Amino acid sequence: MRLIQGVREGRSLGDQTGALRSLPVADQARAARLAAETLRHQGRADRVIEGLVNRKPAPQIADVLRLAVVE
Repeated sequence: MRLIQGVREGRSLGDQTGALRSLPVADQARAARLAAETLRHQGRADRVIEGLVNRKPAPQIADVLRLAVVE
């Protein structure tokens, strides 16, 4: 989620590698992949979410839902 939020704030995924240093290498790779896939498929995830919710979620909640849909 920190990676996705960072992109929303104008940073690139590559600029945020330090945000994952506390994780084991395998988890760093998984987090980076999930963030990239979530951002890449945001439109598709949003269409799925729109069919399931009654109102537009707050941006941070929308990011969590998008990540869940993509995963």
